[in-house]
Amino acid sequence: TACPASCSDLDAEAKCKEPCVETCQCNKGFVLSGGKCVSKESCGCSYEGRYYPSGIKFWEDDKCTKQCECNPGTAKVECKATACKKSEVCGLQSGKRDCYPTSYATCQGSGDPHYRTFDGKRFDFQGTCTYVLSKLVSKDDKSLAPFEVLVKNQHRGRNTAVSYTKTVTVIVFKNIITLSRDNPGKVLVNNQYVNLPFDVEDGQLSIFRSGYFGVVKTKFGLTLKFNWNSHVSLTLPSSYSDLIGGLCGNWNGQRNDDFLKPDKSPANTPTVFGDSWKVGNDPDCSSDCDGKKCPTCDHNLMLDYQTGKYCGRITDKNGPFKHCHAKVDPTEYYEDCVFDMCLYRGHASALCNALSTYTTACQDAPAKVEQWRLDSFCRK
Repeated sequence: TACPASCSDLDAEAKCKEPCVETCQCNKGFVLSGGKCVSKESCGCSYEGRYYPSGIKFWEDDKCTKQCECNPGTAKVECKATACKKSEVCGLQSGKRDCYPTSYATCQGSGDPHYRTFDGKRFDFQGTCTYVLSKLVSKDDKSLAPFEVLVKNQHRGRNTAVSYTKTVTVIVFKNIITLSRDNPGKVLVNNQYVNLPFDVEDGQLSIFRSGYFGVVKTKFGLTLKFNWNSHVSLTLPSSYSDLIGGLCGNWNGQRNDDFLKPDKSPANTPTVFGDSWKVGNDPDCSSDCDGKKCPTCDHNLMLDYQTGKYCGRITDKNGPFKHCHAKVDPTEYYEDCVFDMCLYRGHASALCNALSTYTTACQDAPAKVEQWRLDSFCRK
C-alpha cells in the first residue's frame, strides 16, 4: 500500500485512495514509528498535531514551566507544572528544548599528585590506595544519574615519599570503565578491552581518545580525562553542585568546607581527608607521608628549577603560555612544577608532566598555547 499504517495514523491503510506501490511493509500487528516497525501497543501519543514516541518527555512551552510525558501504558499525554532547578536554565540546544546546566566546573589531580577541587582548593595527598575522586552522595534529586570516579595511586621509581595516579575507574550507567598506566592507550569496559571510539547505552556514554588523553563522556555532562600517566581531570555540570563528595570536594562555592569526610564531618588535614575516602582493602597500599618520610626540597635546587630553563617556562611573560596567563593563573602550576622537579632531582618526565598539566588547563579555558614540545624536549 502507498499509505502504510503508522503510530500517528493507525487507519491510514483503510483510508488510502492511492494506487498500490511496491514497498516495504510491516508484519501483521506492527506499524511504522519513526521508520521502524513496532507493535501497535508500543505506539506513542498524538498531541496538538504532533506525534511523540512512547515514554518521551517534552516541554509544552518555551519557558520550561510545563512538562509532558507520553504515558506508555495509556498512550496519552500527561502534563504537569514544573520548573528548571536553580542550577539550570531553560534553553534550546541541538534543536531540543530542555533545562540545561548554567555552568561546569573541573577538578583535577596531577603530578605527585596535586589536587584542585571543584571549588578551587589546592592540596597535596600522597596516599597509594584507591580513593573516591568524586561521586553522587545525595539522594535528594532522583533525576540525576549516579556516578562514581575512583583513582588508584602508586609510588614511582625509588622515591617512596610521593605518589602518582596510576589507574582511573568510572562507574556510570552500570558500566565500569578503567584506564590504567599499565596499558597506555587502552580502555577496559566491564573487564573487556574495547576499540576506540566506543559508545554504549545508545550514545548516553562515549569513550574516545583526544590527543594524549583518554576521554569518558556522558550526555548528562560528565567528562573524565586521563593521560594514562599522571594527570586526571573531571568536569561536571552545575546540576551536581553541592550533591557530590570525594577528593574533589562538594562544589558548593566554598573552599573552606571542601575537606568533608563521607560522614559530613570536617577533616583537619589532607591526610585525614584523603584517607576518609579510601575504598577497598588493599594490603599493599599506604596512607600519606608522615613525620620524617614527608618529602623536603633543597633550597638551591629549588632556585635552579624556578628558572626559565625549567619551571619558569610556565610563568615566562614571553613564553609559550603567555596567552593563557590572563585566563588561568600560572602561579599554582608553577609551584607544583618546582615541587615535583625538586623531589625527582630534575628528571625530565616531571617537567614534561607539569608543562602538560598547565597546557591542558589552558586549552580547557580555552586559551592559545604556543608550541613547546620539540624533538629534543618532551617529545612523546
